[in-house]
Amino acid sequence: MKGGNMNNKGLSNIIATVLIVLLALAAVAIVWTVMNGLIGDTSGQIELTNLCVLSEAKPTHCKYAATGGNAEVTVQLVRGEQVVAGDGKAGVQKVVAVVTSLNKMTSRGDEVAPKKLSSTTVSVTGVTGATQADFATATVTVQDEAGNTKTCDESTIQVDCTAT
Repeated sequence: MKGGNMNNKGLSNIIATVLIVLLALAAVAIVWTVMNGLIGDTSGQIELTNLCVLSEAKPTHCKYAATGGNAEVTVQLVRGEQVVAGDGKAGVQKVVAVVTSLNKMTSRGDEVAPKKLSSTTVSVTGVTGATQADFATATVTVQDEAGNTKTCDESTIQVDCTAT
């Protein structure tokens, strides 16, 4: 029966080709999974950094109690949109006041962000040597649409603190 014989060499070439194609597809899937994880992890940080660039708060007034280690800083939201924590929107969640004493110790306090171009008073407790409060700066805490947050770099604007 001559017509019934199969060519074993031809069959093994087909199997080898199919295996090579399957190995190539598996390699592509592995590389895609790894790259997608790396790109996905950094995209959230990039969005938060962009929000920091687009947002700014500045201190407008600082007063401190001569006793008690407390200061009050008025902070204005200059740039950025106010959002509520966890509402699924990207923007400024909080304004943060930073009080620096003469001995370079810092204390922070935060409040819910006001509307753009509005101000709020931020209470800062634990100012080391309240009679030594020197100046205040401000920053913002931003959130992305996924609810991730980041406290941005402090503003370069400083206001002197005065005793009450």
